[in-house]
Amino acid sequence: MTDSENSWVESDSSDDIPKDATWVVIGFVSDRVTADFVIESLRSYEIPAVLNSKSGFFGTIGMTSLEMPFSGGSGAYEILTVTEKVEEASDIAGMVAGDKWESAGSVE
Repeated sequence: MTDSENSWVESDSSDDIPKDATWVVIGFVSDRVTADFVIESLRSYEIPAVLNSKSGFFGTIGMTSLEMPFSGGSGAYEILTVTEKVEEASDIAGMVAGDKWESAGSVE
């Protein structure tokens, strides 16, 4: 995904995020409740965060493509933040989601 293709993510209500901000996947979770909890927790720390659902309309059961479960992490939901907040956001997300958190990799 290129930087210019950010239209698929839920927008953050914060007005101080530059339009040219680079969003980075910091990790994955497998259920929507945990994903929403992580997003709201990050936003409460004033960390821009968005959610990308990799599941189908009816959740993972309703997925229309067999390649979806095998692309990227094992979670059905990707958590993204801006590059400047990757380390802090990843730490908080791991603390909030616990065993349900799958990090996207090492943070810089």
